[in-house]
Amino acid sequence: MAWLPGHEPSMGTAAEMLSAYRAGRTVVSITAMCQNLAVLACPTVTLPDLPAFQERLGRDVLPSRVN
Repeated sequence: MAWLPGHEPSMGTAAEMLSAYRAGRTVVSITAMCQNLAVLACPTVTLPDLPAFQERLGRDVLPSRVN
């Protein structure tokens, strides 16, 4: 899970998401930055904020990455 608050991209978080993606892990990003390349390319699921993440956890299981 990567939480990217605000609208400033984080190179460290982008590197962590890429590493998890390459390892075949489920990558969940919580951010409003839907036009950021790392957010577009790596996550399995992108949610806009923490309340959306809490709601998603309450209703179902997050999907696994399909290879």
